[in-house]
Amino acid sequence: TTGTVDFGSDTLAIWGIPDHLIPLGAKGSDDVRNLIILCTDCHRFLHYGEGGAKATERLLTVRVR
Repeated sequence: TTGTVDFGSDTLAIWGIPDHLIPLGAKGSDDVRNLIILCTDCHRFLHYGEGGAKATERLLTVRVR
């Protein structure tokens, strides 16, 4: 997946899968601070891999606030 993120006068091109750190169903938002761009393998691991939930928790502690 390819997309762009607009930062006012700067635009960042991204190649990966955007994912919510806190899912929308758990009252997460589409705010950029709740999004992460993952490669296909990392996306699959976080959702289906053994230890994915723990890794997601760790990502929440180190994200930009």
